[in-house]
Amino acid sequence: IANVQGGTLEELYWKIERSNAQRVIFGLEQNISSNARDYPDGNAYKKKISQWIEAVEKKYPGIITTVDAAPVYKQTSKFSEWNKQLKDIPGDEARLYIWDKDLFTAKENAADNLPVINQAFSQTIPQWLQTFKSNFPGKNVAVCQWGIKAKTSIHNTMIGCLYIGKFYEFVINYNSNNNNFISYAAFMPLKSLNRGDGGKGDAGNFYKTLKACGLLFEGNKKVNEMVITGLTGVSGVACSENGIHSLLLMNETGNEISIPSLKIDGKSVTGKSYTIHSVAASSLGSFDVSEGSVQTTSVILKPYSVNVVVF
Repeated sequence: IANVQGGTLEELYWKIERSNAQRVIFGLEQNISSNARDYPDGNAYKKKISQWIEAVEKKYPGIITTVDAAPVYKQTSKFSEWNKQLKDIPGDEARLYIWDKDLFTAKENAADNLPVINQAFSQTIPQWLQTFKSNFPGKNVAVCQWGIKAKTSIHNTMIGCLYIGKFYEFVINYNSNNNNFISYAAFMPLKSLNRGDGGKGDAGNFYKTLKACGLLFEGNKKVNEMVITGLTGVSGVACSENGIHSLLLMNETGNEISIPSLKIDGKSVTGKSYTIHSVAASSLGSFDVSEGSVQTTSVILKPYSVNVVVF
């Protein structure tokens, strides 16, 4: 991340070479009032950062450059004007945050959150991305922060783990249908995952889920078409590489579910040996989330679980 206030280009070059950077983010949240002295509006930001981007791209061909957009989901005049002024700024990407608190207001009853979480992925985030495309034509989106705030009722609970799994599912499916429009997505800072005080102050259960979902991104997988018939409350996505398939399957019901019929790219899957990595709990609101792996000849999903199935 470039220090676009008190820093210099020479300092930025040093950071790029020191870290072997593949992407440079030209500041975060420069549009907020505390930064108004340096950047009173988008034009001031664009004037300086355009020169920096040109210099960086010339010195490091192929490096990815990300500019600092204002939130597209807050239709304030200041944010809208900032993005309007940045519309023709150079760069490959513009940044976006996707936090749970901006998508919905979590309720204390965990089960009441499932509909609003599903709506966030089916309607709200696609609407944000459509607005983003209009604001920044020709640029991809870099989700520089996503996650669940510690003060929300779903933090470190099983339904929060399902939210993480659904985020992975969404990004994979959206990119498959939109030419990898979401080119970068980073979960909340990792230091937030190990506060060590248990319960709501901890985020260890999210680490378990991220670790399992991360199996989908080993290697260079392609996305497959997956069809699961006759089941309610189960969703997911399929990927493969060199004949090895990895499925992300989520069971948002309180029942153990056996997958009776599964098709990948139109072909029925039968007679396989599966390794199932699961993160599960006895209820959606539980902080007692377990993780484990089993080898089996059938796909069985634990109640309230996020699963990565490899075969």
